[in-house]
Amino acid sequence: MPEQRSTPRTEEDLLVAAKGQHFLSFDNVSGLPDWLSDAICRLSTGGGAGKRRLYTDEDEVLFSGRRLVAINGIEDVAVRPDLVDRAVMLALEPIAEKQRRDEAEYNAEFARIAPKVLGALLDGAVTGLRDLAATRIADKPRMADFALWAEACTRAYWPAGTFLAAYRANLAASVDLVLEASPVGEAVQLFMADRTAWEGTASALLPLLTGVVAEQAAREKSWPKRADVLSGKLRRVAPALRRTGIHVTFDRSGHTRTIHIEARASPEQQGNTASQASQASPSGRNSSKNNGQGRDANDAVMTPPDAAITLAFEGSVTANCLETHANDASDANDAVLRSQSGNGLTSDFDAVLEELAARGK
Repeated sequence: MPEQRSTPRTEEDLLVAAKGQHFLSFDNVSGLPDWLSDAICRLSTGGGAGKRRLYTDEDEVLFSGRRLVAINGIEDVAVRPDLVDRAVMLALEPIAEKQRRDEAEYNAEFARIAPKVLGALLDGAVTGLRDLAATRIADKPRMADFALWAEACTRAYWPAGTFLAAYRANLAASVDLVLEASPVGEAVQLFMADRTAWEGTASALLPLLTGVVAEQAAREKSWPKRADVLSGKLRRVAPALRRTGIHVTFDRSGHTRTIHIEARASPEQQGNTASQASQASPSGRNSSKNNGQGRDANDAVMTPPDAAITLAFEGSVTANCLETHANDASDANDAVLRSQSGNGLTSDFDAVLEELAARGK
């Protein structure tokens, strides 16, 4: 099986690939068509499809399941709100010429530390299995099961709530990406710049929004020309607008459908960006010092029970390094797994592997 794939041409091709592998990685992607973005959403959180078996009239081939998906590209490939909500965005810096290594050298180094890296990762899995039932999250994000599982696992390395804070910050950073890719979202922001509220029908709102955008933008194919299309685009971008403090709601009374737009304080302004997680279990952070040995291999569940995250590696969203709490920096078990350049972007994954290897000792 290839480690890096080109993007599938049809949803059927995507499902065939998913049936053969538990992890799909698409490399050098320049953009995602809407149908593929929607298909990856279904694949990441669980879905299925069926088709007629070849050379038969009644037999059907079925697929149902979840898969981890990684998308690597220079441009912003994940821009639709539903896919962004399912993704962790990582912005990676180019490797400096003096730090580059050939494949043979890199593979030899990785093979040397791989057992210790695996042991450290299994410590996280064991901690997650042990603490999952006792882990609680207030104000659950959209990928609630993923967040719960990741929070339980990462307590093997960091204090309680560290992962959730970084995850919420990553989601907040993606809001600008979604709105920049949505002409309607940007138009609503301009429209509400000097207003606190607006109420009316989609038919009344369409010419008002058209009036605040540039003439060229209004001529683009992506700009809605009908009221029903505007309503659909508003519903899609509403979660991102809500995070900026603009709340869009829809009400239907009788035969009239009314849109309500209200400008409020954003969650960040209210201080609710990251809700507090439940406290860690009384037992120690890294109690499984045997790197998972002595446990049955089937006990190490490496994916969330009800959700899987789509990883999108792109070049425009700042990565969120998981920082230790200031009063916990002296705890070796809570040391930060990161390598940072001056602007905070992760740039040297070799150092991260070394730290994971050190944890496995």
